[in-house]
Amino acid sequence: LGKISPGLKEVIVSGSMDGLLARQELASMLPVLALSHVGALKAGAKVLDLCSSPGSKTLQALEVVCSSNRRGKVIANDINASRLESLREAVIRSGVDEELTDRVTFTNFDASEFPSPKSGKLFDCIICDVPCSGDGTIRKDKHILPMWTPATSNSLHPLQLDILRRALELVRVGGSVSYSTCSLNPIEDESVVSAALANDDRYELLDWPS
Repeated sequence: LGKISPGLKEVIVSGSMDGLLARQELASMLPVLALSHVGALKAGAKVLDLCSSPGSKTLQALEVVCSSNRRGKVIANDINASRLESLREAVIRSGVDEELTDRVTFTNFDASEFPSPKSGKLFDCIICDVPCSGDGTIRKDKHILPMWTPATSNSLHPLQLDILRRALELVRVGGSVSYSTCSLNPIEDESVVSAALANDDRYELLDWPS
């Protein structure tokens, strides 16, 4: 973009820094949109974003749960303390009113071992955008494909499954969990969901909302 339109790039960068603009790809919006369409993510909801950095889904969810006077809340968790601090700074400079950003709680836990709420009240919905190989982003990241091997996805599968299973334990009866990655590999996607739901009739797989 800098070569094609330096002026536009400057506007986007400066707008992002001062909170005038918030950039988010359409694909990144889909988990929150899906949770909204199935009725799990709504005004007043209690939401957990298990792997929240860089924070676009956290802010997107915050706009929904705080869209009325009902007291919605978003828990933004990330295992990496430095990424979590970057997320905190991004939320502060987002331009969102302080009254709303005060409804975000930042936590630094391993997502696969996230503790149960002390209140005993589980979450209405959980955003589970797990660590992945990122092979679905090769169109914009030239470093992904040369470094990719089948072992990459195979090694991530157990962690992804542990995180999804923990999310299912933390969602309330009648709530919903979205599972997403930046990968197109079934080992990281369908295989993880299938393994998490296998031989467990407490959960059901919802159709993509029309």
